[in-house]
Amino acid sequence: MRNITNLINLTPHDVNLNGEVFPKSAQIARVSVTKVQVGTVCNVPVFSPRYGDITDLPDVNAGSAFIVSSLVRTHPSVKNRKDLFSPADLVRDVNGVVIGADGLFQ
Repeated sequence: MRNITNLINLTPHDVNLNGEVFPKSAQIARVSVTKVQVGTVCNVPVFSPRYGDITDLPDVNAGSAFIVSSLVRTHPSVKNRKDLFSPADLVRDVNGVVIGADGLFQ
């Protein structure tokens, strides 16, 4: 793994990794999604997602890596990027609310 000195959080939430908090930035990397109705169940519409392009993802920057959603990290257009990570093994409080993660997926 290359020498990463700056980990930037591009999700809409602060990310707590083993007690270190990475605050959300003003920039959020997202995958565009449209929905296509594929049927109904009990008169309720059922949709299938159609994933589009990623928005607001910076170019590779030496020394920096980015915390992004799993959807961004696994998007086909970024399959060769080694600077994208998403929270792994979420940690929840007694009420089931996510309070952090114990590591990162690459």
